[in-house]
Amino acid sequence: MKALADFDKAISLDSNNPRAYSSRGEFYLIQKNYRQAIADTSQAIRLNSKDGYAFNIRSEAYRRLGEIDKAKADQKKSELYGFNDEGEEKEP
Repeated sequence: MKALADFDKAISLDSNNPRAYSSRGEFYLIQKNYRQAIADTSQAIRLNSKDGYAFNIRSEAYRRLGEIDKAKADQKKSELYGFNDEGEEKEP
């Protein structure tokens, strides 16, 4: 898939870019590859512990796997770092 190849390339060019991992994580979420979505967003969070986008995606992946406590914890952090409970960026 071209999209996946593009994300992989972005990561290979800058492996310290949390947004590249978050974006690839969202791609995996859409593809229903929830474990890989969690792995990528966890890496994004390791690189930027205030990445609300990554917490939001990881929360949804956990929810779809039935790991509700983890999903709720990540949702709270997502909201803390700039996303509302529907996964949208909050207005400044």
